[in-house]
Amino acid sequence: MATIKVYPPSQLLDRGVSETQFKIWIEELEVYLSQVDRYEVFLEEGAYSTWDSQENKPDRITAVKGEDLTQPDRTKDAANIKRRCRDLRTVLSIVGKCVSQGHYEAVIRHSTSMQWIFDMLRCDYDIQQKGIHFLNILDLKYDSSKMTPIAFYNQYRTMITNNLSRKEEVIKFKNNLRLTEDERMTPMLEDMVLLNVLKDIDPRLPSHIRTHYTLKMSKTDKLMDFKNDIMTNIPKFLQELDKEEHLGLITGGPDSQLKWMRQQNQKRQMPWQDRKPQAGGQTGGQKPAAFGYQNQKMYCRLCHKSNLPRAVYTSHNLGDKKCAQLSSQDRQKLEQTFRMASISTPQDDLIPGEQPDKEGNNLAKEFGYGDCGELDDSSIQVISKPQDHQISPEFSRCNIPKLGYIRPVPTQILTVFIEENNKTPVHIDVDSGATLNYVREKETLKYGFNILPNGQLSTLGDGVTTLPSIGEIDVTFFRNGWTVRYRALVTKTLQTAFIGGTVFMTDNFIEQDLNRRVIHIHDKKITVQETNPYTLLPIQPVLQLFEFTSPTGTSCNVFAPNGASCTDITPTVTSCNVSAPNGASCNVSAPNGASCNVSAPNGASCPDITPTGATEKSHDSTLHSFKSIRVLLPGQSVHLQVKSSEDEIVAIEPWERNKNPNWPFPHMCSVVNGKIEIFNNTPEPVILGKDVQSIKTRQTVWLPETQNNN
Repeated sequence: MATIKVYPPSQLLDRGVSETQFKIWIEELEVYLSQVDRYEVFLEEGAYSTWDSQENKPDRITAVKGEDLTQPDRTKDAANIKRRCRDLRTVLSIVGKCVSQGHYEAVIRHSTSMQWIFDMLRCDYDIQQKGIHFLNILDLKYDSSKMTPIAFYNQYRTMITNNLSRKEEVIKFKNNLRLTEDERMTPMLEDMVLLNVLKDIDPRLPSHIRTHYTLKMSKTDKLMDFKNDIMTNIPKFLQELDKEEHLGLITGGPDSQLKWMRQQNQKRQMPWQDRKPQAGGQTGGQKPAAFGYQNQKMYCRLCHKSNLPRAVYTSHNLGDKKCAQLSSQDRQKLEQTFRMASISTPQDDLIPGEQPDKEGNNLAKEFGYGDCGELDDSSIQVISKPQDHQISPEFSRCNIPKLGYIRPVPTQILTVFIEENNKTPVHIDVDSGATLNYVREKETLKYGFNILPNGQLSTLGDGVTTLPSIGEIDVTFFRNGWTVRYRALVTKTLQTAFIGGTVFMTDNFIEQDLNRRVIHIHDKKITVQETNPYTLLPIQPVLQLFEFTSPTGTSCNVFAPNGASCTDITPTVTSCNVSAPNGASCNVSAPNGASCNVSAPNGASCPDITPTGATEKSHDSTLHSFKSIRVLLPGQSVHLQVKSSEDEIVAIEPWERNKNPNWPFPHMCSVVNGKIEIFNNTPEPVILGKDVQSIKTRQTVWLPETQNNN
């Protein structure tokens, strides 16, 4: 005879066990234990369904029960008890292997029944059923990528059935009625569960199904009679709904939002005598004087000039928050001020070849738009300063429009490397709006990529401009042990060096999270932070001091970039002052890498100046650059490392090439631990590395006090 082998259930996870998974686990465990008669007695409704905890009684079973109690030879009770204790220990060991490691000790030492074990697990996994836990059904959400409609329905129905009342339970709101039998799922309750499931999957489904099954469902039919057909066709129904919605947007046909707008407008237009009286309110024929609904026609000038159908621009009034042509910023302003800013009415908004809507124009004249006319030069006010222009609180339809601004969100940048040892970085702009990958020819030649033949043309977003390619590349980039494939078209000009479009994203299973500023790669196996675009900006080098000696022995100081040699100095001329013996001064200039030439005043030649006894007044200065962007708020300070001795006084002054040439104010500061501290004493924040890229520090010299002989 053929046999079937039954396996125990899989071990439960430490967290994240759902109600459905837990019920499957219980069923498999009970089926496995019931295969052996000696173990079945410890299940619910078995002779030994309860026992003592090991802490209270180490033996756990102290009396015979069930069939052991009916044995004629009662002298074997002690042996039967010992045998049952051994079987109980085996059963608890099996159950302990099926729970998580954190629950093993509780099952072995503290359990008193199988129901006690199940209740403990429900409590720890937060999948309890009764009381406030009934509201856990609100957390159940449909996710088409993780479950099917029928699976979602089964989960929803399971949560309902778990909360049905049992026999002997007391129903308090029904005068403490005690149930004589278990509560069951009635046909009406089954229909309500199915209807709620459809609404949770998509709010549009119930009305669509009502239209679809109008002629199929008779008075004697229940919604559950069509459950299988509905669940099977839900993906098809959702596609039909999306298609209708898209067609409605293209053709201007009615959609759900427009239908709702019409219903609201119909309520506003309903005569007051037809409305139901409210408690404590007015009844009968006259409407309140505060509301003047004299004209029940509606007209939206914005939708009319946008060439939308008549059904759209006659469904609401201008300035209605539900107008589809308003931006989100306009709606926010309407919610705050309850009025709409100026809207223009240009006369040349018609599409070429389209006949004007005479009926709509007549309706526009009814609402007072006939006096706008065409704008001429005399009617246009030139605004010289933005602060001189103030929006009038009066509602106007004929002024020039004041449009809002939508702040663009930059693309994410993924940094990878050409070599496997992560030496040469490559910054790829991940753009989901680009259907191909693109690389600039300059970078292709710079990094020595192999260009393959390709003459593909790409159409840009305007639908007219085409971007030709001169070839393609297929390379692999590296970063921290993982790789990405990059296939891209090579173009002459490009806004950025590397663009990774949808081809790059599909090749490497890339998902973007713009809110958290991270990029998931290889199906979320790798998550990296996006590269901050500010870190890619060039940094102003720190200038160092170079000393040159003139032919006469005097010296001058020239600043050069960090690490550069004298010959690398840009043609910046610096000067130093040399005093002649007779008290006259001369100017020593040091051009690019050349020796200093001494020019004497009053046309004197260089040999006329005697360097003997001349004194040098050279003010050594150092330029400090900020390599990263940082915001320095009022009252905050920044520390800079300087090559000066302790407690030395240095002079601090701004750099004239900064965007903010006035910060920091010239002042002196002492060196403490090799650093100086600069405070922001202004009422405005200072952006270091952007508005203030560099600052100067100079060494100071103590001058002896001069005595006045007079």
